[in-house]
This record gives sequence, structure tokens and C-alpha cells, in this order.
Amino acid sequence: MRILATIHVFYPEFWPELAGRLRNVSAPCDIIVTLPHASDFAHAIQRDFPDARVMFCENRGFDLWPFFRTLNEVDLTEYTHVLKLHTKRDVHTNPPTTFNAFDYEGPRWRNALLSFLADEEAFDKCRKLMERDQSVSMVAGRDVILRRKDVRHAAVRRTFDEALSYAAESFGIHPQRPEFVAGTMFIAKAGIFTPFIGRFSAEDFVASVKDDAIVTRAHLLERVLGFAACAAGRIADPDDSMRLRHLKSDLFYAAEAVRRFFYQSKTTRSGARIVKVCHIPVCHSKGKAS
Repeated sequence: MRILATIHVFYPEFWPELAGRLRNVSAPCDIIVTLPHASDFAHAIQRDFPDARVMFCENRGFDLWPFFRTLNEVDLTEYTHVLKLHTKRDVHTNPPTTFNAFDYEGPRWRNALLSFLADEEAFDKCRKLMERDQSVSMVAGRDVILRRKDVRHAAVRRTFDEALSYAAESFGIHPQRPEFVAGTMFIAKAGIFTPFIGRFSAEDFVASVKDDAIVTRAHLLERVLGFAACAAGRIADPDDSMRLRHLKSDLFYAAEAVRRFFYQSKTTRSGARIVKVCHIPVCHSKGKAS
């Protein structure tokens, strides 16, 4: 295993945390760190990792353009795997952001993303899993690996579907069981990134997006990277527990569908209560008169 580690540091205050996780990588590793602009912080990075290469890369497309810029700069055939990390600040939303039945509030999203490098044992699990099971093309934290059915928000599902079309039309990527890593931190087989080399420049990405409702190329590519892994194999967590989690999730959705078929009860905005059995209305109480 020879690893290309790509790290984008937009928030320097989180570098010590990433540096600590990098030290858990017990395999030959070339480190490339991208910074949004020239600064003395480059010296701090090279104090921690004297052999690291530091590049200055405009912060476009969040962490995606720096990642593709790095791929454009290296000979990917020299590596068996790519490790992708970036600084991610705390999330504060009201109501709290929740996917995959997991609450991402505060530092939890970042912690979930970095869990696959929690310690040397976690990385060793990643390495052994990818060596033992050739179907595993990407490993990431369990709670940030998402399928379409695990996303409850309609807008996020639409982005998922748009990304599937983009993956097929632009890259010829057709995953049978598409998943992606929400936050794009992972270790993956280097070969899955070949279709993206030389495809993008800085002008292909917007500098910043303040409106969460706007879907950009970076949002689509976050998903497409996962789809590329799924087209080549599958995404797993270090303990390879996603299969069991998916089975439990699928059983839950199946049981919910059966329950809804046999019995549904809902209250309309006017206050009327409707009860259906086998999709046939059997009770209808009137609401308040308008």
C-alpha cells in the first residue's frame, strides 16, 4: 500500500487535529497540503511533516477543486490509494442537521468523518479490510456513508438523483448500489479517480456559496466520487458493519411499508382525521369549519 494523502486546510485552527489523524497512517505516504493563499502557516505544516508538499490553491468548490488540482499535479499510477481529508468546522443549524439517523450538530459531523482514522488500530482495520476484500474500493466513517433512501429531505434526494445523471453522462459511471460519503473524507483505491484527472480547472467551481439551497458542481461531485467507488466495488466502514446496518435499515423500511399498507392514520390541516386500512378509507372525522 502506497498512499497519496491530500489535505485541504481552509481553517488553520483544525490543522492540529488533522495532523494527529495523519500520524495514525502506518503505511508509506506522500502528503500534499493545499492552502487557500500563501501564508506563514505553511511552515507549521512542514514542521509537523518535513517531507510534505504545500501548494496554494484558491478555495473554490469547497474542498473539491483543491482535491482535483492535486490529482492534476501528481502521477496517480505511483499510488495504490488516496487519502482525502480537509478541515471542517462545527455545524450549527436549527433544527439540527440529521442524516442517516445521525445528528451532525456541533463537531459530530467532523468527528464522524474522521473516525476511520481515530487511532492506529482504526487505520489498520481500513488497510486489512481493503487487502482482504477486493470489493472494498473506499473506506470512510460509518455514520457518513449515505444511500438515497437514508436521506429524508426531498431536496437532498433530488441532488442525489441529479448527481447520478451527471456521473453517467459526464464520466460513464453507473453504480448499481450508489452511496457517497457526506463530507468527502475517506481512503480509496487510487484507480477510481482516473476519470477525473485533467477534467477540471479553477473556473469550473464557484468561489463560495452562502445559500444552502443552491446546488453547485462541487455538491454533485461530492456524490459522484462515492458513485465512482460504488461502480468499482463498494464503500465500507473500518469494521465493515454497513452491510448489517443496511440490512437492518432495509428491514425497517420494509416493515414500515407493510404497516402503512395495512393501517394509516393522519390528520389534515383542517383537523379532519382519516384512517385507511389496506389503502381503503374506513373512518373520516370532520375537521373544524372554515
